[in-house]
Amino acid sequence: LLVNDTCGFHIHISQGNKVLSHDSLVKFLKTYLVFEDAIDTLHHKSRIFNVYCDSIRYNHKFSEKSMEEIFAEIDKCRTRWGVLWLAHPVFRHRDYKINLQNQWLLGWGIEFNFTRKPTIEFRQHISSFRKNVVLAWLILVVNFFKSYQEVFDEKILLKIEKLGIRRKLEHFFDIYVN
Repeated sequence: LLVNDTCGFHIHISQGNKVLSHDSLVKFLKTYLVFEDAIDTLHHKSRIFNVYCDSIRYNHKFSEKSMEEIFAEIDKCRTRWGVLWLAHPVFRHRDYKINLQNQWLLGWGIEFNFTRKPTIEFRQHISSFRKNVVLAWLILVVNFFKSYQEVFDEKILLKIEKLGIRRKLEHFFDIYVN
């Protein structure tokens, strides 16, 4: 088996067979957007600017906007689909650091999911055979996913956004890992 810096280690996480509610999706996306650049520092440089794990923060809908403007755009979305469209403006393009495609639902009053499981896929990590590295990333992702809703505070997130990368990373670990 060969692993090189073009390979990624992906984690799929979900709430069982349930998609995220509109409110949960908004909170998840806003929280992730604030911390995306700090999380990048945990990964190999080949995974930061990579066509297989594009930035959500710097997609063409968000790239020229401040975080306050991005949050306002997200708040304008009255449906889950609107939120997903902002995060993934190229339909069926899965190659973002956080792949939300499995959360897509279509239809008028009829929910149809493209996949068997409504997961969020974390694609940011490089492949590794090192158990401690894989386990550390898995624990971080699970803790983040389990707690982002409970500790969500938009005002605090916007303050954290203005901090440098190192301070953001400290806050990320304080809030979501400890």
